[in-house]
Amino acid sequence: MSKMKGCYFCLRLKFVVLVCSVLFTTYLNSQTYSDSLVLEQPQVVIDTTNLSYETEPLISQKTIKPHSPHKATMLAIFLPGSGQVYNKKYWKVPIVYAGFGAIAYYIVTQTQQYNSFKDAYEWSAFTQYTIYPPSPNNIFIPVPPPPNELAEKYNTNQLLTGRQYYRRNVELGYIVAGFWYVLTIVDAVVDAHFFDYDISNDLTLSVKPAAFTAPFVHSVNAHQYPLGLNVTLNF
Repeated sequence: MSKMKGCYFCLRLKFVVLVCSVLFTTYLNSQTYSDSLVLEQPQVVIDTTNLSYETEPLISQKTIKPHSPHKATMLAIFLPGSGQVYNKKYWKVPIVYAGFGAIAYYIVTQTQQYNSFKDAYEWSAFTQYTIYPPSPNNIFIPVPPPPNELAEKYNTNQLLTGRQYYRRNVELGYIVAGFWYVLTIVDAVVDAHFFDYDISNDLTLSVKPAAFTAPFVHSVNAHQYPLGLNVTLNF
């Protein structure tokens, strides 16, 4: 009986040892698996000795200023032709100054003619009829000579008509000069307003014959179609 108890105790001891060994083995395997799941964080080492900072060049965006009609107007007012230069219409500058030159030449020539007729008229109307008091000889000429050949060529009425004619021409020249001055300013302003206007290169005008689809209502032939012209402007 005691021998059987001893065998039973040995079996229980072996079972306990087996169970403990299994549990211990399971615990070790679980620890190994959990450790394998831990990710090692790599250490990043930055070498600051060879570190260079490279910056990309900034793209300079040039601000495009709009074309100013006000500036073109001010330039054209203070200096004729400068508004055309501001609008890059350089070919108009010679035309501007050619117009002023022609007007100035006209005013100068008409003024000279006006002065000649005026002097001749004054001599013919007043000077030659003036009675000078008697005086010793060789002091002054009693009657001054004619100022020009017009005084002897024309009579008093003709000289008066000529003086009035050339005076009107001088006044007309100044009016035309003022009109030309204003015209140069208006031209500069209009060009400035249309400076940034996009005009297509395909600027064409086509004229083609065409027949209308609707027949004449009052025509004898109900199927007669009127003819016409089709005008197309592309810009």
